Amino acid sequence: MNLKKHFALLTLLFFSVVLSAQVKEKMITISFSKIPLSEAMARIEKTSGYTFFYDATQVDVKQAVSLNVKRVPVSKAVEEMLKGIDLSFEVTSTQIALFPKKSSPAQTGKTTTIIGKVVDENGEPIIGANVLVTGTTTGVITDIDGNYKLEAPFGASLQVSYIGYTTQTVKAGQKSIIKMKEDSKTLEEVVVVGYGTMKKKDLTGAVASLKASDLEKEQPKTVQDMLRTGVAGLSVGIETDTKGNSSMMVRGKNNLRATDNDKSSLEPLIVLDGVIYSGQMTDINPNDIEQIDVLKDASSTAVYGAKAANGVVLITTKKGSNTKKPVINFSGTWGLSLVNSLPEVYEGEDFINFRRDVEVSKNPSKAATGYFNNPANMSNADLANWMGNDKGDPTSIWLTRLEFTNTEVNNYLAGRLVDWRDVIYQDVALRQDYTVSVAGKKDEMSYYSSINYLKNESNVRGGGYSAIRARINLENKIQSFLTYGVNAQFTSRDEGYISNSSGNYNSLSPFGSLYEDDGVTLRQYPTGNNNQSNPLIAPAFQNKRNDIENLNAALYLKITLPLGFSIQTTYSPRFEWTNYLFHKAAASPDAGKQNGRVERKHTKDFYWQWDNMLKWNKTFGKHAFDFTFLANWEKFQRWQDEMTNENFLPTDELGYGGIGFGTTPNVSSDDIYRTGDAFMGRLHYVYDQRYLITATVRRDGYSAFGLANPRATFPAIALGWVFSEEKFLHRPDWFEYGKLRLSWGKNGNRAVGTYAAFMQLSPRKYIYVDPSTGELITANTFYASTMANPNLKWESTTSWNAGMDLTFLQGRLSTSVDVYKKITTDLLVSRELPSLIGYSSVMSNIGEVQNTGVELSLNSTNIRTDKFIWRTSLNLAYNKNKITHLYGIMEDVKDADGNVIGQREADDIKNKRFIGHDIDEIWDYKVVGIWQEEDREEAAKYGQQPGDVHLLDKDMNYKYDNTDKEFQGTRMPRLRWSMRNDFTLFKNLNISFNMYSYIGHKQSLARFTNDNALLNVTNQIKCDYWTPENRNNEYPRLANKKPAGVSYSIYKNASFLRFDNISIGYTFPKKLIEPLRIQNLNVNATMKNAGYISGWPGYDPENSDKNTPRVIYFGINLTL
Repeated sequence: MNLKKHFALLTLLFFSVVLSAQVKEKMITISFSKIPLSEAMARIEKTSGYTFFYDATQVDVKQAVSLNVKRVPVSKAVEEMLKGIDLSFEVTSTQIALFPKKSSPAQTGKTTTIIGKVVDENGEPIIGANVLVTGTTTGVITDIDGNYKLEAPFGASLQVSYIGYTTQTVKAGQKSIIKMKEDSKTLEEVVVVGYGTMKKKDLTGAVASLKASDLEKEQPKTVQDMLRTGVAGLSVGIETDTKGNSSMMVRGKNNLRATDNDKSSLEPLIVLDGVIYSGQMTDINPNDIEQIDVLKDASSTAVYGAKAANGVVLITTKKGSNTKKPVINFSGTWGLSLVNSLPEVYEGEDFINFRRDVEVSKNPSKAATGYFNNPANMSNADLANWMGNDKGDPTSIWLTRLEFTNTEVNNYLAGRLVDWRDVIYQDVALRQDYTVSVAGKKDEMSYYSSINYLKNESNVRGGGYSAIRARINLENKIQSFLTYGVNAQFTSRDEGYISNSSGNYNSLSPFGSLYEDDGVTLRQYPTGNNNQSNPLIAPAFQNKRNDIENLNAALYLKITLPLGFSIQTTYSPRFEWTNYLFHKAAASPDAGKQNGRVERKHTKDFYWQWDNMLKWNKTFGKHAFDFTFLANWEKFQRWQDEMTNENFLPTDELGYGGIGFGTTPNVSSDDIYRTGDAFMGRLHYVYDQRYLITATVRRDGYSAFGLANPRATFPAIALGWVFSEEKFLHRPDWFEYGKLRLSWGKNGNRAVGTYAAFMQLSPRKYIYVDPSTGELITANTFYASTMANPNLKWESTTSWNAGMDLTFLQGRLSTSVDVYKKITTDLLVSRELPSLIGYSSVMSNIGEVQNTGVELSLNSTNIRTDKFIWRTSLNLAYNKNKITHLYGIMEDVKDADGNVIGQREADDIKNKRFIGHDIDEIWDYKVVGIWQEEDREEAAKYGQQPGDVHLLDKDMNYKYDNTDKEFQGTRMPRLRWSMRNDFTLFKNLNISFNMYSYIGHKQSLARFTNDNALLNVTNQIKCDYWTPENRNNEYPRLANKKPAGVSYSIYKNASFLRFDNISIGYTFPKKLIEPLRIQNLNVNATMKNAGYISGWPGYDPENSDKNTPRVIYFGINLTL
């Protein structure tokens, strides 16, 4: 299905869901006659969405009332209903307050004890809601039953607020119940925008936000889990290991350095609690996260200048609560990791048939004589003819002809098989994750602290990962103008697990042997063939410790000054210590001449940042100003020492503790030192809550760049227009909010080696004979591998973004659309140099890459009733990139007769980089199909035969060169979309599922070509292949022979739809848990990587031909 059809289908699907939404109008039509006031209020509440509030001691709800109105405002309807009744009313944003007309001012102002209860829409008590007497500092927090009690003037206004609910302002009565409504309006939400916050309605840039509370029942285990299906334009790779790290990319590929194995140059900048974070994402406990904001356009990211070309992910962790009583939370999950999408290999008789087909394909002339046929079913005469001059057991002779080793032959005859899947993998691996947190407030100090223990077993036996993660966030207001605080995170990781080697799983013969004949000693090569190693060697003969500890902290001081000014200084040190110890025993079968090896590596990293900010926030009538100035300094240092030793005498029994017993020691170091600084100014101006402008400029300095370009400037500007506030629009009631955004800006990318601009030197030792003494002298010299480039500078990305935000139906439907264009220049690329220069390469700024795209986000509350709520979010992103310039080397353009008719910039054919094409464009020989029997004569002209691959020969000259290659699509998905559906049933049962899809890309696997030179001596993943009896036109015969001098791949469509997460959770009713003094209790079950739909023939399209675990989690969340 092409992209347009996909887009149309998705849009139709979503809007068909949205159209099922129930629309609540501010105008109501209602009719009733002579019914009790209590019943009349219930009907109006159901029709209008408003909630009545009154003092039950002063309002007679049994008196009869009547009403008959059509499409009138709620206030008019209530006024009509109360005619002839001794009651007055007042309408607030969401409530209608009733009170007696005869209440005198004196009575109203008399101080009295106010008792009440705060409940949600389902009548469940809300614990910890703030109840404040408006205009005073008098306030309380609701208790575990939702009750409150305070002294206030009768009839005074009470402001009731709680996270996730709309703030209510009600009249104080002696006894009342206040019903809170869930906050469906997101315009007032606070979004982190870098060095500050801003209301969502005031944003001028492309920013996406996620609340951790919306995802907690899905039990995310990493930050990437939280982001995978939540942000349009942000792609997050699948997690396949026990640690959970995966790559991230915002708005496409914008440089030439990224590879399949190293995508670090595409990673967005991570900011943790306002401080740039250089650690690993898996060190952050998802249970500590309050909110994540993703900055995508240049205007939003410009405050981070030379670090923000790939976007910015801002993570805000939880802070202390407003309750004096500590809130204690326990979260525990237990998981089962299941082997999934592990490829099938040939076993038993299937393996023998496969090896026979290999030999038949390699030696068709012998095969024609029956040379490789199984002798078991031959007659005596046929068998004698088949044996020829060979002597011995026919079965052994047959297996030898199939190139079985003696070990394989003996094991086959003895009926011995090895289940390598069971040897290497365990079908079920256990995972566990526990977090305990405490939050509260004592006097003017708020606090949040947590500790987490994580242990994940791998499906590869012996593998795993474990960590301890702790956090403490403190903030103390010591004066009305002075606040200080600290946010600190500590992690201790154990990455020293040694697992069975899974790399040879696909090639191991089922007729191999794990052990020697003694049944104890491990065999290095299970079949005697050195192309298949024993997967148990490493855990049996190696010992390793890899302990990593790190501490991240941010210590800040904030001073509030008169006239809207404030200053803040933040010092953020980061320490990391790595202790790596490794021992490979001399007794290991693969030790060779090493006779034991020990490695000891110790690394200490120290990175600090110092941010100093001056802010001014002031409103003058319709004019609102928000100004930020930043001065930043940073420094990173690494001290790394490595010691190795081999050839241990007399023994290596002491392992890495006895490194001195080796006789060939080697010592090396790798220290790093770099510095940076920056100055930034940002002004955000709003006029009349309609017209917005944000202007930013940042000046960066970084020591890794050349002496000629140590600094760069990155400006940005953005405009916004809240057109829904214009009076001329005459917007209908169902249209709540509309805003247009336009931005331009420049960002940098400094993801380059610390010494990339300098000549790289490394020591080289050599030995020579002193001619005067005849002694052997060990000397040292330097080897220069890369040439210095004093002009090296920042990679720079200039971006344009146009967007629109819309909200409908009182927040029940919201959408954002963004269109962008990014041009990245001065690409940082390591250029290969001619050998005659003496240097192998030089880091340079070359070329230009352009990205264009469209993003769409839709959020909807489709159905909302007392017993059923259904919410949906859809994110869609289309991205296309192309190379617009490379090295600037010009070449002649010739016509068909060879005449020069112009010039063009030359492509980089060696590295397959072409101007005007995608960075990941496939340029290769096109596979037409497979040569068939009827094509034998034509195939022979290429040195091939039936069953071999048939490549397109464009000029029909019977040889292949670059002129025969074609562009065949891209390896990078064009379209990515994700959808999340959340259902709440009967108030307490929650079900959700997430899915995402990548569309429009191709991939290849080496095994598709069936030309592995070791097919005749190793095993293979089960595959399709051509035979005379089973002809196909996609996959060639085994031992396929390609044209001489040709290297090619077979590409297949890799588009897919993945069901990423299915969750079900139950929240226990408060009336059941209140007697146990429990505030909240829920249990959850989650399946991650539930399944996928794809035509890709390489198993999982995101992790081809490898185990891609499916994990089932069971969790409990308890709050005291």
